[in-house]
Amino acid sequence: SLSEKNSDEKIQLQRVKILLLGAGESGKSTVLKQLRLIHTGKISVQEANRCVTGIRKNAVESMQAVLRAMTTYGIQLENQSRMTARAAVISHAENSDFTRE
Repeated sequence: SLSEKNSDEKIQLQRVKILLLGAGESGKSTVLKQLRLIHTGKISVQEANRCVTGIRKNAVESMQAVLRAMTTYGIQLENQSRMTARAAVISHAENSDFTRE
């Protein structure tokens, strides 16, 4: 019908297309998720779980980088009783399940 056609045209006029360019891991998906959250005010459970997984993965990778750098530069842990925890973080597999607490 004519009203449906007008409605579809209005929706098309309201849509904005954005081309996000950048290297891998540069934050393109993050920008898209933030825009979606800002404009819809909600995020799906699956999307929230993916965000949590990404945050956990980034935290572990950052800890690994710091601990490896400490070894490279000869910096000792202040508390040597943490050596077991250090070894666990460094050996944490890249393909580990970051969804569990």
